[in-house]
Amino acid sequence: MDMRKSPFEHIRRSTLIRNERKTLISRISFLFGFFCVIGALLAPSDIPETNHMDRVIVPIIDNSLSMAVPDVGYKDGAINRFQAAKEVIKEMIQTYPEYSYGLFAFNSNPRIVAPITNAHETILNLLNGLGNANYQWGSNMTNMAQMIETLYASGWNNTPITAIVLTDGWEEWDIEKLSSLPRYPSIRWHIIGIGSKEWWQIPTGTDLFGNPSVKMFSGKPVISRRYDTNIDTFATTLRATQSTLEHTDEISDIIREIPLSDGEQKKTFAFTPPWTRSYWIFFAFIFLSIGIFFPRYDKAE
Repeated sequence: MDMRKSPFEHIRRSTLIRNERKTLISRISFLFGFFCVIGALLAPSDIPETNHMDRVIVPIIDNSLSMAVPDVGYKDGAINRFQAAKEVIKEMIQTYPEYSYGLFAFNSNPRIVAPITNAHETILNLLNGLGNANYQWGSNMTNMAQMIETLYASGWNNTPITAIVLTDGWEEWDIEKLSSLPRYPSIRWHIIGIGSKEWWQIPTGTDLFGNPSVKMFSGKPVISRRYDTNIDTFATTLRATQSTLEHTDEISDIIREIPLSDGEQKKTFAFTPPWTRSYWIFFAFIFLSIGIFFPRYDKAE
């Protein structure tokens, strides 16, 4: 007697095999989904943000009273030292738009004007608003050591930055304290001495009658010039590079000669890396959906 199986038996057997495979896929998917849920619970919640601050310039502008002296380009179309310092910062941002910037101002009371950001328009607006009142009517002290202490206290010493000091010099009593401050390899210092070496009276605005007035001490006008000795001391103490600015047409050359920090080489991502929580949740959803909704068949007894 012919014991060959009928065609229906072959169809039934093939169907059972397919059903067993579907069931296996469902169970494996459910298992993967379970592990993805565990991964989501253990993974960090946020991706490392693409860091736009790994190349940073921090201009540090002296806004003490002596910076009001109009001796930059004094032979032809003079502007005061403070205005010249502003022009340097503006052109620097135009020359190096790929850098992020902070902004720091100092006299007797150093302060952060702007935190480190790549929003250049914000920096320029704050720079433009850094005011006449501060440098014309503020303290005449140029407290360099306290400025550096404040910079360190801000935590910026933990960031690879190029710190560019724009000043006409400072008081002699500050030098000893300056030499005692720590040095951080993450900060590359550059100092730009602004103004001429000739003595100038310090303007303080106008008197009650609208006439120009100057700073007086013991009945005599106070005079100021660029203090190269102090600027040299700063450069030696903090291993800084240095340059001087006497004429506005020198600004572009000075900016291009400043050795800038290349910043910190940080790995950035154009997409969410797979070990972060969002990826684990995504795959958990996919695998659990397959495991729950994919057809499963119990093996017939």
